[in-house]
Amino acid sequence: MQDPSYWVGYGIGMVVGALVVGTVLGLIPFFVGRHCGQTRFAIVALVTSIVAGVIAGIIGALPVALIFTVVIFIKRRDKKSDVEVGAASDV
Repeated sequence: MQDPSYWVGYGIGMVVGALVVGTVLGLIPFFVGRHCGQTRFAIVALVTSIVAGVIAGIIGALPVALIFTVVIFIKRRDKKSDVEVGAASDV
């Protein structure tokens, strides 16, 4: 049987590792969103990725980060085409 301090260290390592994974992967959609002018969406993506990382590790944080990044790009493209349509109708 292992010493109880081993399991405490193991648990702390798992939680810290999950937080780091969630934060690092969450920074991808965060910076993409800030660059595209979607600041509120970027913050939501970062927090959601951190929570997913804590709950499921990289298996949870990676899909969340990828989905948010794709959605930010789609929203940016939609916003850009709305501006182009508005500019074309002004002419």
